[in-house]
Amino acid sequence: MKSFFGVLDECRLAHVGFTKLTKILHRKRPKFVPIHDKFVGKCYVGGEGYSVNPNKRRMWADYALEIAAAMDADIRRQFDTLEQIRADCGADVSTLRILDVIAWNAGKKR
Repeated sequence: MKSFFGVLDECRLAHVGFTKLTKILHRKRPKFVPIHDKFVGKCYVGGEGYSVNPNKRRMWADYALEIAAAMDADIRRQFDTLEQIRADCGADVSTLRILDVIAWNAGKKR
């Protein structure tokens, strides 16, 4: 995963930031790469009680790993619930995508 996002640390891509890159990579690896935007970030990044500490000097590749690890931990803790939601959707979506949608909605309301 680190090498996927290392490109953002090595050079600036015109009109492509972390959010767009996660959307592109998620389409290629939907069970592996979470979609990230400011709302998902609000669920995971913050002070005490959050999974990821804010750090403006952190490399994008390191940030991607920390977010992915936090989401993986949530999937493991809530696997049965997320699987039930996934089954109820009736669509072919990954458990990661279900968590991503929940995090997006929760972050939007924060």
